[in-house]
Amino acid sequence: MLHLFTHFLCKIQENFSLFFSVSQQVQEHSLLTMAKATCILLLLLSHVLVGTLVLANEQKTWCVAKPSSDSKTLEENINYACSQVDCRILQKGCTCSSPDNLMNHASIAMNLYYQAKGRNHWNCHFGNSALIVLTDPSYGSCIYE
Repeated sequence: MLHLFTHFLCKIQENFSLFFSVSQQVQEHSLLTMAKATCILLLLLSHVLVGTLVLANEQKTWCVAKPSSDSKTLEENINYACSQVDCRILQKGCTCSSPDNLMNHASIAMNLYYQAKGRNHWNCHFGNSALIVLTDPSYGSCIYE
């Protein structure tokens, strides 16, 4: 009888060990799944947050045309930006109309668009014909917003 009782206790211990082993594996799998989900969430959040250019001390940024941009691209950028934002500042006689060249006008129009749309890096792409700069490009009475 003692032998049967001992055998019964051993079987209970084996079953508990098996249960706890499976339970531990399930817990480890759950923790791993949660860790993966957390990593994916952090990656998604970082992708969303990185979209907005935020620099230390809220440093201001501007969008200007790349010097290597061709005339056709600059004209297209002016047309697009000015179809989205008010570019009257570029009209003859206004503070930013001079110098009267495509590079200057494109930079001003592109920056007006970039500023109006929230200074996101994707708002200063313009088909890879623009740069985000940290130095204020304002000159004379033409103040870049």
